[in-house]
Amino acid sequence: INKVEKNKIVFLLDEGSGITEYFEADAAGAARLVRYHKDILLKDNVLLNAGDGKDFRFYHTGSHSYLEVGPSAPGNLYIRNRNETGDILFAADTDGMGTTDTYFMINSSALQTQFFYNLELQDNVRLGLGDTMDMSLYHTGSQAYISNTTGILDIKSTTGNLQLSSGTQIDIGNNSGVLYTLPLADGTAANKISPVSF
Repeated sequence: INKVEKNKIVFLLDEGSGITEYFEADAAGAARLVRYHKDILLKDNVLLNAGDGKDFRFYHTGSHSYLEVGPSAPGNLYIRNRNETGDILFAADTDGMGTTDTYFMINSSALQTQFFYNLELQDNVRLGLGDTMDMSLYHTGSQAYISNTTGILDIKSTTGNLQLSSGTQIDIGNNSGVLYTLPLADGTAANKISPVSF
């Protein structure tokens, strides 16, 4: 116990080459904190808890690492970067040799979430666009769909032709059924549609 007002308690050890400071309880500064000058090692299944009710915790089981909110904890889990030009990067091992690469990034300067590897959505999981998923793209396991439920679905190319390809035929229709079947071109242009006028 250090009963001197606004002072410190310093924990030191001799490492064989001299005295080394390991951590200190500092009441002298405005922050009033504990400073660690060496690594902290928590053994497997020993939790690092935060919050009066151990609401947030970090631990390693010996095979997996976990960062989680407790089952009865209030509120949400926020991951923030308050650096004005800083990003949040999600990286993992790419070759099994310890080489890490960024899979996707929240780019604050570009106001974008950028993906650097393929994004795979499982069957019947929709990629939704619009505040109420007005447009969605998905695959059922047997067929692929582009679905639009609000307004006009406008597909256009501003730099060249718009090309549709199929191994058999291309049908165009509405909710009532197929209205047009576009014929396929012959010869070297196989699988490409011939010009069609409506």
